[in-house]
Amino acid sequence: MSGPPRLADAEFARIAEILRDAFGWDVGPEWRPNLEHKLRRRLADLSLPGFSDYVWLLTYDRRKAEELAHAADLLTTRETYFFREQYQLKAFTDEILPLVAPRAREEKRPVRVWSAGCASGEEAYTLAMLAMESPALLGGTVEVFGTDVSPAALAAARRAEYDASSLRQTTPRMRERWFTAREGRFVVDDRARACVRFGLANLATDPPPPGPFDVAVCRNVAIYFVGAAKRRLARTLHDALVPGGWLLLGHAESLVSVTTEFELVTLTNDLVYRRPGGEQRK
Repeated sequence: MSGPPRLADAEFARIAEILRDAFGWDVGPEWRPNLEHKLRRRLADLSLPGFSDYVWLLTYDRRKAEELAHAADLLTTRETYFFREQYQLKAFTDEILPLVAPRAREEKRPVRVWSAGCASGEEAYTLAMLAMESPALLGGTVEVFGTDVSPAALAAARRAEYDASSLRQTTPRMRERWFTAREGRFVVDDRARACVRFGLANLATDPPPPGPFDVAVCRNVAIYFVGAAKRRLARTLHDALVPGGWLLLGHAESLVSVTTEFELVTLTNDLVYRRPGGEQRK
């Protein structure tokens, strides 16, 4: 009896190349066990006998773009929840919003925030809730734009219904204020949903969404990128921001050796990046 399909060296190299070209990911040898395990499930779903058939699908089949989206869902880590990384959110509410909100009011526009790589939407809604509660936004409004490469993740974000694990860092007050319990799920309040929009975007190839933005939050995305793709990501984030706009990355990510187009700024609550230019005022 033959065992499960095995991923040959040439097949892994080709799939790694396809993923690198499509998404900018650094698909090194450490990816191989997880990639083989997860894509083996796709072979079963698609009734494909081996990985060579899957390589053909990703390379020549008319469904290759659709299948790349499935691969992105399977291979990326989408560990997220509301109010994640409290110290960074405190920097956003206590230090960054008081700087960007006066400018937005003067220009008679909303504060604009981009959640890049928003997964199933928890981060985008968190940013909207915090901004709407901030005294800095008094008399103003906020628009949050969430983008992700996964259609399935975006569909979940638009449904705005979450299980209890997504609220594990949500205080009772915020849970009561911003969610409605419904059949074991928690539904985001319409006030937050009204100021959040979602769109499909591949950060390796697509331009930024319509902006410009006062703040971009791109956490745990750059860790997948390498070389020219990482430099392009940095340029995309830079160009999406207003002069003086702020960039928040994940705690394990850095642009220090990638680009010189951002200033590294030490705030009380976090170390963040800022696009130079623009007058900052409270």
